[in-house]
Amino acid sequence: MEVRKALESGAELVGSAEGFERISSMVTQMIGVGEQTGAMDAMCKRSRTFTRTKWDAAVKDLLRPMNR
Repeated sequence: MEVRKALESGAELVGSAEGFERISSMVTQMIGVGEQTGAMDAMCKRSRTFTRTKWDAAVKDLLRPMNR
């Protein structure tokens, strides 16, 4: 909601998203590149893929048997 309020008041997305623990710095950087280049759609897709890959790896690590 805070990001939305900032956007509605004219702030850039990257500036509004920085500092939130739930948004990784890599995703924030990708959003910034998307804003600067006008390629937000592509950067959103890339950040989704990055985040999904990161979460999939974390879940896989959690499910791996401890005694290997």
